[in-house]
Amino acid sequence: MAIQPSIAGSDALPAGALQVSPALVVLVLLTAIVVAVIYAYQPPLPQTMAVAFVPWIVTGAILSVLAARGQYPPYLEPAFTEPGAYLTAIFVPALVWAAMLNLSVSKRRLPAYHHYIGTMGVGAMAILWAALILQIGSARLTMMLVLVVVPVMALLATGLIALSIGFWSPDFVDYAAITGGFAVFGALVNGIATATNFAMVGEAAHTAFSAAVQDVVLTVAPGGVAGVDATHIWVWLFLVANVAIGIHVATRLAPYAESSPRAVNAMLGFVGAVGFGLGFDRLLVLVVG
Repeated sequence: MAIQPSIAGSDALPAGALQVSPALVVLVLLTAIVVAVIYAYQPPLPQTMAVAFVPWIVTGAILSVLAARGQYPPYLEPAFTEPGAYLTAIFVPALVWAAMLNLSVSKRRLPAYHHYIGTMGVGAMAILWAALILQIGSARLTMMLVLVVVPVMALLATGLIALSIGFWSPDFVDYAAITGGFAVFGALVNGIATATNFAMVGEAAHTAFSAAVQDVVLTVAPGGVAGVDATHIWVWLFLVANVAIGIHVATRLAPYAESSPRAVNAMLGFVGAVGFGLGFDRLLVLVVG
């Protein structure tokens, strides 16, 4: 039973924050079981596996937006709203992956899992993208270009950053070029998305990290530097901080990729997926309104 705010005090959680839907609990358990089955098989985890899940991340974000505008039965709603939408976007490809692993054991050969999962994700993403366009109408089609432009800009910047990292971290290039680059890419998308959201919405778009960076800028240079105001300094410093975090994680884990490629690829892929997921979700909510 949820705690009433009037009893718990003004600093307590909202009344519905402690209520968890049984359907969401079931989805969490099923996802955990499927992931455990995949782990038990100990399949090869190539670097490109992280990229294969990108369309599924986009699928989860679109599912949550469509669910907010549609009507679903109460028992299905938790699977299509946050955070259930992302769990669904993980559960479906993971279930297919587990099935392919089972078949590969019986046939004694290993299919290219990432190709199948990536292709399925692109198909699911395309269908939901079309549904989203039909739902929001043509008025916001121009704004939807942001969802393409920002990741492309981040991808180009990541390529340049990855080339520069290679000069002082050979392990990054040799063992974690794709997954390490994906971690930097996710951090960069998250940073650009947060800055873009701030430009459109204002102070309400701040995260804890972006607010902390802004506090540092306002403390050190409240009036700006050399004609550049504090807001512009904050944007660039915030983007640099995000990229620095991605680079630090990638370069610290890269030396271990030679001996433990599966673990390093999984960790770097997770870091990149979280960064990209958070950033794309912010952009999508901003565009759809």
